[in-house]
Amino acid sequence: MPIFSYFCKACEEAYEIRMPTEEQETRIPRCPNCGEEEKQELYAVGQDGAKSGCSGCCGNTHGCH
Repeated sequence: MPIFSYFCKACEEAYEIRMPTEEQETRIPRCPNCGEEEKQELYAVGQDGAKSGCSGCCGNTHGCH
């Protein structure tokens, strides 16, 4: 099951949630720090450890931190 990494736009905290890929389209994860739903997906890490989908929210051209 992949791990999806998010960045909360409300409290500016990064967090991760493990869920099936098909749930990612319908599930609205809340920030565990502040409970807000407003987020930006950073990337997903699959079972093989490969990252995909970095949105570059921090402006880092070398990948997410």
